[in-house]
Amino acid sequence: MTFPMNPGRGFVALPNEIMDLKMSSGAFRLLTLLCSYANHMTGDCHTPHEELASRMGRSKPSITAYLKELRALGLVASFSKRGLFGGNGYQRHNVTFWKEWRTALRKAGTERRQKKVDEQVADVQKAECGVQSSEREYNNHIHSNHTTAPQPLPQLVEMNEAPALRPDPCVSAVVEELRERWVELTRGASWSTHFNSMPSRDLVAKTEKLLADYAPVQADTAISDVDIERRLRGIWRSLGVRENQEALREQVELVSQNPAPAVVLPALSAAIKRKWRVGFWRKMPEPHFFRNYLAEACAAAPATMASTLKVLRHHLKKHTELTAMKTATGDRQPTE
Repeated sequence: MTFPMNPGRGFVALPNEIMDLKMSSGAFRLLTLLCSYANHMTGDCHTPHEELASRMGRSKPSITAYLKELRALGLVASFSKRGLFGGNGYQRHNVTFWKEWRTALRKAGTERRQKKVDEQVADVQKAECGVQSSEREYNNHIHSNHTTAPQPLPQLVEMNEAPALRPDPCVSAVVEELRERWVELTRGASWSTHFNSMPSRDLVAKTEKLLADYAPVQADTAISDVDIERRLRGIWRSLGVRENQEALREQVELVSQNPAPAVVLPALSAAIKRKWRVGFWRKMPEPHFFRNYLAEACAAAPATMASTLKVLRHHLKKHTELTAMKTATGDRQPTE
């Protein structure tokens, strides 16, 4: 009998050092469950004890005992807030190592992707330089193909088309390298500042040249604010959430700022439905919670060549706006 698995529900990755700690099997399973619920940026988990007990098939006192064991090991910290009429209003648990661990995983993933890009570029260059002298055409010891006429630039197309129409691997490698460099500059930055540090002149120049030389086939990723609002309203109605027009307008504005909202919206719907407690949460989330859902959706949304170039164009536009603003105010910020 094959064990049923759904890759769409994700997985939990724990550091191997956890295996060296002495703890009960119930405490280890609870730690894994808390990590699956924890916010990947903060490590906070607001899941009630009732839900934890139901998922584990244990009683609430058992959950309390497992939490005490995890706190003694320094793996979990618990915080509570009293309600309006006494008693615990809610309890928050923080997986102490989760934020640092997730940051290390992202860094390792970036390094692996960069290494793969470097290998692809090296393979392409090796293939281009591997032509034997006997294969070249000569005419009276003069190359017949002796011309400096400019060759037409290859047009970038969507990656889901036929293999013969896919973009040059060397071009894809350059695009991916530039995207990773921009992502590093925006990671952890607020929506207003957009960057945690200003990009270098070299990065801006390479991005401008790429966008000027290669024009992607325009994919059907454009979507109006009306359509975004309609889809968001459909998500909240399917979850039984009361509509708040002001909150909905703010959500539409946040989604529309994404370079490819039509690609992000399905991933956003999946991210919300995966964590939403149907029947308990009946109001729209606060803006910072919605931003967390949107960030998770952007990370999970499938990337195509056209959408990646749109992301680069969006970052470049933001950089131009910030540079113009700093020039107008006389504020100069050093580049990376």
